[in-house]
Amino acid sequence: MNRLMRLLVIVFALLLALPAAAQSAATLSLQDLTLSPGESARLEARLTCASPCGLLSVSLAFAPGIVRVDRIVPGPALGDPAQGETAVLAREIGPDFVRYTAVSVGFPAQTDTLAFTLEITALADGFVQFAPTALLFGDLRAQPVFGDFTGGALTIGVPAVTAPTAAPQDTPAPASPTPAPASTGGLCEVEARLVPASVHVGPGANRSIRSSLALGVRAPVSGQTTDDDGNVWWRIEPPGFLANEADRYWVAASTVDTFGDCASVPQVQGSAVIAGGGSSGRTFSHTFVAGERQFTHSVPLPAPGRYIMTCQGTPVYPFFVFNGVQSGGQTSVTVNASGTATLLVSATTTNAGRTITISSYTCTLTRG
Repeated sequence: MNRLMRLLVIVFALLLALPAAAQSAATLSLQDLTLSPGESARLEARLTCASPCGLLSVSLAFAPGIVRVDRIVPGPALGDPAQGETAVLAREIGPDFVRYTAVSVGFPAQTDTLAFTLEITALADGFVQFAPTALLFGDLRAQPVFGDFTGGALTIGVPAVTAPTAAPQDTPAPASPTPAPASTGGLCEVEARLVPASVHVGPGANRSIRSSLALGVRAPVSGQTTDDDGNVWWRIEPPGFLANEADRYWVAASTVDTFGDCASVPQVQGSAVIAGGGSSGRTFSHTFVAGERQFTHSVPLPAPGRYIMTCQGTPVYPFFVFNGVQSGGQTSVTVNASGTATLLVSATTTNAGRTITISSYTCTLTRG
């Protein structure tokens, strides 16, 4: 018996020493649909999590002209929106992209997997794949968790197939032309190599990250430069890029594979670093009235950089979400961001299992 026990102990120790297999803690699944031109439909996005999720942020790119997204309807996967349990921080629709970001407010019961619904209209025959260009999952404290994306394939109508015409009997068939090379000619494109490639606002690892280039998505290249350490950076035009910010999308050459004539990409100057200032030291205050569950502030961040939001309240500091990051029991939240951020403050907070009502608060924004 002693020998058997020793063997069991050794086997158990070996199992503990084995590396854990990578598993998805969260999955966002989009329906696959078949539609006819002119037909409208609802495309459901379902969120499944191994443990409760508290954050979802996704950008989806698709081919324009074949399908149109008319509306994004939030779902209850992160809490009931009608009860103020979900805060929707971004809901954008473009001709070839959609963006959706939502967080749980507090710790709501999550009984439905419906994250959001895309109301779409089929425009023309063809095939469309909704492909993620940015994807982020978080737990109830907004700590990132590993996840993936599935589905999103649409078939619109049945594309016409023309049968080949047979050559006349008395005329020799022409020789088959030489297949064209796989190169895209003068166009250079890049694709993330092993993992989604970080897209920076400028050519440097120290520059702020604005999004990511998803696996399997190719982006045209419009310029290149070399940083002070000799690293090559590609200026790209990812799905959903803004023309007025065309010089603020950069990926490191070491993180992507190239396709086409990338040797002819012109050398360009890197985008300038925008000086900080303006928003540092600003305060955001509010006194809750009867029936209010939360209050939202729009926070301008004119310069890309590191920002800290610190909140105090009466009788205790509140639960708040700044730029998609939850306070999680802390008085401060630190983010790297630019543009306009959202500050959402809840009228209640939980302390040692007890719900406490916040009467008023003041939050202060500083530069990190």
